[in-house]
Amino acid sequence: MSKKGGSHSGTPDTSSSDGHRDKPPGPTRPYEPPPKKK
Repeated sequence: MSKKGGSHSGTPDTSSSDGHRDKPPGPTRPYEPPPKKK
């Protein structure tokens, strides 16, 4: 799951090559903000 590489993995990796997604680098869920401390 920790595959680092701008490939079509389908997951919003923190790779600079694959930084064209509308998802924050971290959570692999549908556009959702990072879970903050409640």
